[in-house]
Amino acid sequence: MEKSIKILICDEPTTALDVTIQAQIVNLIKELSKEYGFTTIYITHDLGVVANMADRIAVMNKGKVQQIDTPDTIYHHPANVFVATFIGSPAMNVVKARIEGTKIVIGECAVEIPAEWLKIVGTRKEVIFGLRPEAAKPNFDNAMVKGSVDFMENTGNLKTASLTLADGQNFFIQDSNQNIDLRNVTGFDFDWTNVNLFDVETEENIGYVEA
Repeated sequence: MEKSIKILICDEPTTALDVTIQAQIVNLIKELSKEYGFTTIYITHDLGVVANMADRIAVMNKGKVQQIDTPDTIYHHPANVFVATFIGSPAMNVVKARIEGTKIVIGECAVEIPAEWLKIVGTRKEVIFGLRPEAAKPNFDNAMVKGSVDFMENTGNLKTASLTLADGQNFFIQDSNQNIDLRNVTGFDFDWTNVNLFDVETEENIGYVEA
């Protein structure tokens, strides 16, 4: 006897519900899936729901699959610029940058590229530099990448500042430390373990170095 495959398909089931009931319904679906052993295909634009319930996510754009992977991989290592800017709020910062010798120039600030990253960059003269807002470390003095603050939003648990870099590109930084004032930052620092680089023409992720 052939084994039956149990699949539950949910198309935006909680869209019209308030936040509290949404969370209850999502948790109920997760519990039922585990109890009865069926696979749930959950279609939604609510990224919070996706991150909460999914083992694997398929990100689609105009009917085409852009990436299928775990929530963590899609968040930290998006396949392309579309996925990078679709997932997260604020989305991943993606700005054009020049390659000059062994340095990457972001907002007219030159930063040395580690040897392992130089292999990934190859012969490219330009890349798209990607960094999540929370991975941009606020700097109040001599920042790796300098910028001026346009505005700062405080939501209680997070502070988010929008910077304008020297070349006019915008960049968001985010921090949970309530004892700092992001309005006074001079720019940001970053760790290369949090970086994504994308090809300028294809906008595909060109690879990353394992942390």
